[in-house]
Amino acid sequence: MKPGFACELVNSKGKNFKFDDISCLIKYMKIEGTSQSDYEFIVVNQFQKEEFIDAKEGLYLQSENFKSPMRGDIAAFKNSPIQIDISDYEVDLKKVLTWEEIFDLF
Repeated sequence: MKPGFACELVNSKGKNFKFDDISCLIKYMKIEGTSQSDYEFIVVNQFQKEEFIDAKEGLYLQSENFKSPMRGDIAAFKNSPIQIDISDYEVDLKKVLTWEEIFDLF
């Protein structure tokens, strides 16, 4: 896994489901027919940091320049992407997305 894109689901029994791309986590939930309320925690790794954040509270950017492992190419941020130097990735900072918007993409 590339740490900058790792994410996890934790169900009410404490079982972890680990993913190396946010797109895989979302596709898994949809294929399994589960909802966000079926999980105690949905966490994503903040881009360029080794820190998990609550997925619902994150802000997201999508760009093919992120090159995530399964090519969902989504980067998560705790606050604002502007606070982290992402100038090398050529992303449109006007297109910051919420968890709900990212969830609908896949």
